Amino acid sequence: QVTVQQVVTSVRFTDPVVTISIADEPLVLEVIGEDANGHPASLDGIVWRSSDPDVSSVDSFGAVTAISAGWAIVFATVEQVEDSAIIHVVAAGFPVPVSEKRAIHLGGNWLGNRLWAGQPPEEFWRFVESLNVNWVGISVALFYDESTDPIVKRKYTG
Repeated sequence: QVTVQQVVTSVRFTDPVVTISIADEPLVLEVIGEDANGHPASLDGIVWRSSDPDVSSVDSFGAVTAISAGWAIVFATVEQVEDSAIIHVVAAGFPVPVSEKRAIHLGGNWLGNRLWAGQPPEEFWRFVESLNVNWVGISVALFYDESTDPIVKRKYTG
């Protein structure tokens, strides 16, 4: 019997943005591996890591544990193919943003994170888009998803 194992060409988180509370149990992240034809491929040898283990840790099974309030990025790597998910850790009892809101303000010290100095990473903008709100205040700036300004519209709404 011959077993053919497909080479992983794509690794994708099923949920690229996750908000968890410090009070929550560890949350197991799910990733999907695919070959060049879009068929399922083995995730044997997957390596997990967190950009900020002081905010959230991740074990060898992809279980994320909230450590302290803040933002981190969890990476899943298989055969040099990688994807990432944004992990937003909130304090116990802190309300988690819901998509029904029409506006939200994102604050905290994430802009001071040396990883995000200058321009936040693309994963952060994916998170902002996933909130499904009309207005997003970031620090002191306010961006409108229906802006008539083509620069604002292109930069902040894809």
